[in-house]
Amino acid sequence: MTLMKSLFRFGQHQLFFLNTLVFLFGAGIVLADNSGLVSPALLAVLGGLAVFLLALSGVAAFRGSAFFFAPIAVLFFLIGFLRYEAELHEADYRPLAGEQISFVGTVEEAPEIGLVNGKLRRRFVVRVDSGNNLRSGGKLYVSEIMQQKGGRFGQLEIGDRAEVYGKLRAIRGYGNPGRIDTVRQAAAKGISGRITAVKLVTKPAGEELSLWLRLRRQMARLRDHYNRGLGETVSDHDRAAVMAMLFGGYGELDSRLVESFTLTGIVHILSVSGSHMALLAGIVLWLGNMLHLKRRLLLLILTGVVVLYSLLAGLIPSVVRSGLMALAAFGALAWGRGDSRDGGRLLVILAAGLLVYQPRWLYDISFQLSFLATAGLIYIAPPLTSFLQDRGLPCWLAVGLSVTFGANAATVPVIGWYFNQFSFSSFIANLLVVPLVDFIIALALIGGMLGLVLTPVMKLAFVTAGLAMGAVRELSALLADLPGGSVYIPSFSLWGAAGYYLILCLLCWERSRECLAKSFFRRQSSEGNSFPGRRAVSAVVVSLLTTGALLWLFSPEKNVVSVHFIDVGQGNSALVVTPGGKAFLIDAGGTLDGEFDIGARVVLPYLKHCGVMPDKLEYIFLTHAHADHAGGAGAVWRWQSREEKARLITAGEGREAYAAAMYLSGTERAMMDISSPEVGTVFDIDGVRAEIIAAGAANSDKAVSRGNEYSMVIKVTVGDVSFLFTGDLPAAGEEGLLAQYGDNKKTEASKLKASVLQVAHHGSKSSTSETFLREVNPAAAVISAGYQNSFGHPHKTVLDRLKTQGCQILRTDLDGAVVFYTDGKRLTVETFY
Repeated sequence: MTLMKSLFRFGQHQLFFLNTLVFLFGAGIVLADNSGLVSPALLAVLGGLAVFLLALSGVAAFRGSAFFFAPIAVLFFLIGFLRYEAELHEADYRPLAGEQISFVGTVEEAPEIGLVNGKLRRRFVVRVDSGNNLRSGGKLYVSEIMQQKGGRFGQLEIGDRAEVYGKLRAIRGYGNPGRIDTVRQAAAKGISGRITAVKLVTKPAGEELSLWLRLRRQMARLRDHYNRGLGETVSDHDRAAVMAMLFGGYGELDSRLVESFTLTGIVHILSVSGSHMALLAGIVLWLGNMLHLKRRLLLLILTGVVVLYSLLAGLIPSVVRSGLMALAAFGALAWGRGDSRDGGRLLVILAAGLLVYQPRWLYDISFQLSFLATAGLIYIAPPLTSFLQDRGLPCWLAVGLSVTFGANAATVPVIGWYFNQFSFSSFIANLLVVPLVDFIIALALIGGMLGLVLTPVMKLAFVTAGLAMGAVRELSALLADLPGGSVYIPSFSLWGAAGYYLILCLLCWERSRECLAKSFFRRQSSEGNSFPGRRAVSAVVVSLLTTGALLWLFSPEKNVVSVHFIDVGQGNSALVVTPGGKAFLIDAGGTLDGEFDIGARVVLPYLKHCGVMPDKLEYIFLTHAHADHAGGAGAVWRWQSREEKARLITAGEGREAYAAAMYLSGTERAMMDISSPEVGTVFDIDGVRAEIIAAGAANSDKAVSRGNEYSMVIKVTVGDVSFLFTGDLPAAGEEGLLAQYGDNKKTEASKLKASVLQVAHHGSKSSTSETFLREVNPAAAVISAGYQNSFGHPHKTVLDRLKTQGCQILRTDLDGAVVFYTDGKRLTVETFY
């Protein structure tokens, strides 16, 4: 009887109980992620504690104790911690980064071919079977470069054997906030390193190939069948777009289409998601209704279709999650259950199961968006649909708007963190563009299957899909260009996101909605004239007050200047943001070959993440015309309108040199507002002082030779705190500064003194001499360099000099973005890692 009482308490609040347990499980994952590997002895102790808590909760339940929930809650927290720790103890090759290795393995994923530095590169995943100092079972990215111009790679398929020799490198993205974590994404697939093969020998798979790999191999061939068929019937751009819609992937897509889909809020269509599964389910259900099939038989057929499509799409994590969600949802419907409470239970149980299978998915943007969007469809869309229908909207429009709003509202903090924009045009796009996309997906899928036996039918289907794709391009571009179609939303802090979801939960809670309706709309509750109970009123008031207090307590300090050293790889870029929200850039990174636009894909997202809008960016200082400093400035400059464009402050290398480094067209070059100031020029930006200490070559609009010796040196001062930016200034340039501003020049004795030094030339041994370092005497030194770069930056000699000087050493290759905060008196620093 006492056990039944405990279970009855649980049954009264199942959703709260289940959501709390999953939340604690996730909290355990987060703690383990921040703790790293722990000793086996501690793991054993924690495992014993978990068993004890399980027994304790059982005893409490049998005794009918009201506290039986407490040990279960702690137990789930421990399980989350232990599960993530178990994942960390899998084969991990990161400690061997930088070593030459050789191994034999099996190709696990179909190769991807693309251009890198003007050369063909083929990349694929290999599962290690044996090798020197390598545990078997782990996976690595293997790249092969085609050195011969016009050469072609030989055939390589899933299941083939590969003998690989080369230097192992760690996987590393750009260490800035708001970026998708490529390291965790790879780790979730068991991949812990990458290698560019110096020697590679591949052999076709033999008879020993497992059934699982044989099946995946056939599915890869079927995807290739679709790719070849589309390539023979539609343009290359349309082929890439349709393939992305069918099976996911952005690799070959043109940037304009991706931008249009992003601005209209339908970019999820380019990766296999729940909408794909819903489309498949709709087709199966329509056919089933036509044939009068029983519901459970329909579920069986749908299961087969979903499994087949998941295999065809390569069983990537997003496909697996979407497939499981679809099967579970329609399984509930098949057994006659499907109200919102069942949907909520189903969602949280699936989330728990997926995180148990792969705890790293907690950090995956696809998992986050899928989970939150589904929650929005379950909890927000239904009451909003009823609300709109009560006010006269037709059912199809009410449902369409409610579904779009529900999914978007639930994902706002995540969208804000990663993309900093909310798309109002998504309401129109979901009504006009998405049905066209569904038509393309259905037609291409069916046409490709029929093409295995009827080639003309496939070609007709693909041509029609290509024509529809043209309409999708034009319509999405039109919606993307609508004024006010997308608006900026700030990056949410942890407490801001917590407050947002607290309010959202209150609005989704039926009793609190009744309370608000009664208070503000003078409407009766659904239960008659009775006002909602005191608990509902108290919950609303307390939650709103708590949210306001959290936002006030954890809001950023006012009157603080932030100086950001952005991780742009092997380059330099720094952002200074004033208390009034104005900003200026000192360099904007870039790559020597220009194939990866650092400005558009790294610097611009960072500016948006920090809340820097186009009209707030006052200046772009470019220390010299090398691409790794100026290459990203082109994208930032284009981002601003003609009226908003920041002034370009450069060294004296000439307009053409900077325009070339920024990859600007002839028309754009004519619009450049460029100036090369003299030494001693001071720029005052909202109280922050930026002074030109060295101006490079003589002021001239003619292109002159370009080199590190032309680096402009800038000193940024905030009260008693200062930052010295030296670009790529070599030792000879440092000697010139010492001669001009050294201690022997009493009137200018403080010019080179700085609280923080941006170490010149990424830590090259040709810069940062001992004499110069003693003169600057910084408390901290920041080195901006690419992770495991081929130049050997920063050099050991420079690191030793900095250690001898006693300053704090911060590196973007190890620490990610480095951010200093100062009010002119105090100085604090934070790093991304």
